[in-house]
Amino acid sequence: MNLPRRRPRGARLPYHTLGAIALVLAATFPIAVMGIVFYQFVGQALTTDSVERTDRAIDAAGALVDRSEREIDELVHSYSQWPALTTMVEAGRLEAVRTDVLAFLAEQGSVSGGVVITPAGVVAAGPDALTAALIGEAGRNAPSPRVIAVNGQVFVMDDDPVRGSSADPGTVGRLVLARRLDARFAADLANLTGFAVGLATADGVIAVETDPIVTRPALLAGDGGTVVRTGDIVGRWMPLATGPASPMLIVASPMSALRSTSSGLPTVILALLAMTVIAALILAALLARVLRRRLDAVHDGLIAVADGRVPPDLATGSDDDIARLAA
Repeated sequence: MNLPRRRPRGARLPYHTLGAIALVLAATFPIAVMGIVFYQFVGQALTTDSVERTDRAIDAAGALVDRSEREIDELVHSYSQWPALTTMVEAGRLEAVRTDVLAFLAEQGSVSGGVVITPAGVVAAGPDALTAALIGEAGRNAPSPRVIAVNGQVFVMDDDPVRGSSADPGTVGRLVLARRLDARFAADLANLTGFAVGLATADGVIAVETDPIVTRPALLAGDGGTVVRTGDIVGRWMPLATGPASPMLIVASPMSALRSTSSGLPTVILALLAMTVIAALILAALLARVLRRRLDAVHDGLIAVADGRVPPDLATGSDDDIARLAA
């Protein structure tokens, strides 16, 4: 009886092909799983690092604002107790107060503007909008020092009563001084924290910025206590005063040093997978060739047995399992 000489079709894929596929999967699956896990780990580490660094920057910003408030408070307190100022106010020499005190401080850069309010009148030095705002703030009797916004600029201000002479120790006036939180302040804070810094009014108008990234509207999302990520930028804002009209300080930065690792990690994983697949395919091709040759030998041996003969190219005394099976 002669059997047809054809390969068996018991499976859709030959065994040597299945073996090659199994080899490729066995080689690439661990790398794919490890890559996904590592990528998630890096992403979590990046988020944690960004939150911690942003919180530290906000803490440093708050400390620097507090220092500015202490400086203006000390300046106001010192001049409000100055005997020469008391003498000028009591004598009604308001022009001397303006030139010798307020204008002098403004010219020296100690303040951006100031006001002295007395029963005899009001004298001021500095931009009109600022001095008008200072007069209004002095009348509020709000806690001082405090931060205010005027015409798209942010100032730290304080006020103190001007006491009379020892013969008449009552209050004879009120001194109000303000200093702008300017580009120098923002630059100092940026150098201190390593973050880009911006000052904004309550309606989001940027007064000062060290980098355009602080102007992204998404950074003002949240309640001021939440770190916001917009694209590859993380940041946070904090109110500089109480109330709905409080100016804001914004800190923002590109993602931390892990950013380059995180952004390039998918490419690295894909490249590693590609190299693994190529190496696995080469090994799979060699394995398939060996398996196919040996399976062909078994097939030829079975055909020979069915035909009642022994294939002359197989040594029956060999230690090879395939040879013995064929024999």
